[in-house]
Amino acid sequence: ATFFLLRGGSEPSQSTSVTSAPALATTLAPDMTLTAASSAVPQLIASTTQVYVGNTLTTSHNGRGLLEEGNGTAILLDYDTTFTLEESDGTGTHVSGSLAAGNVWARVEKVFGKGEYYKIKTQNAVAVVRGTSFGLSYRGGISKLQVATGTVGFMPVDPSTGEPIKTQKEVFVSGGNKATI
Repeated sequence: ATFFLLRGGSEPSQSTSVTSAPALATTLAPDMTLTAASSAVPQLIASTTQVYVGNTLTTSHNGRGLLEEGNGTAILLDYDTTFTLEESDGTGTHVSGSLAAGNVWARVEKVFGKGEYYKIKTQNAVAVVRGTSFGLSYRGGISKLQVATGTVGFMPVDPSTGEPIKTQKEVFVSGGNKATI
């Protein structure tokens, strides 16, 4: 599958609150919905909307979407994907999300320092980046990571707790390589 990233010209408004800094979600192909943390009712995203911590984006069988942080970090949500924004500090130095199903391609331009992170979790794995471009998919209990550039830390997690499995070591996957959990 070929992934590509489109950049829009507008930037989201910034907030100083750790839990309320919005990212922007843009529908690239119909349909993509947003389900707010406080609501169980998905709302169709016609073009672009703000996404807050706890919001879930879902693309349809024909849908694709783009989630952009204020610092230029972007995630392409492929067809049949469900992604929840779990943490976002507005500066892009503490960002995490959860991929329930589907495929995402993330472009993280910033190289993070100590204590900073950008991570995406699936039911059985977590990918942690320090500045790279990578794809992550989760289907049928299998997490697949493909790294284009940079390095991604990849480790299994306990599906019942979401915590890393302590007997397994983090594997660092470099550009041009793949890993599966």
